[in-house]
Amino acid sequence: MSGIGGGVATYALLMAVAAGAKVTVTSRSEAKRHEALRLGAFQALDSHADWSLQNDLDPVDLILDSLGQSMFPKYFDIIRPGGRIVMYSASSGDDLAVPIRSIFFPQVSLIGTSMGSREEFIQMLQWVEKHDIHPVIDGIYPLQDTAKAFERMEKGEQFGNLAILVE
Repeated sequence: MSGIGGGVATYALLMAVAAGAKVTVTSRSEAKRHEALRLGAFQALDSHADWSLQNDLDPVDLILDSLGQSMFPKYFDIIRPGGRIVMYSASSGDDLAVPIRSIFFPQVSLIGTSMGSREEFIQMLQWVEKHDIHPVIDGIYPLQDTAKAFERMEKGEQFGNLAILVE
């Protein structure tokens, strides 16, 4: 899962660990990689490292991608044949150079998603409740400090969700 530290990626980490998955995360921040390992991640990779040179990497079955173009080419260094790349955001840009042979020879699937149905949302909430999963809160900001919270998010400094307190 790319970009650990964001709210969706962090929640996905917690859900995958609760489901018994061996989760690999990426981040350019060493502190975020350590925090992900503390929360149960199996591997935490430096986004800037050359993964093709790392012999100790376990191949992955599923990549949950929130970044888009900045990380996409690297996924083919770690995805297992028959694996899936699920894209739900494009925070680093929309345009991709797709390595066609890296998709059809190992039979990798590219899947786009945004949200599920109302029924799936209810099922997800029930599952989260059953497994007692709670969001990681990076910080709670009073309404008048919303700009500070946004600035922290824009710089990519947060680990988890940023909350705005409206009184």
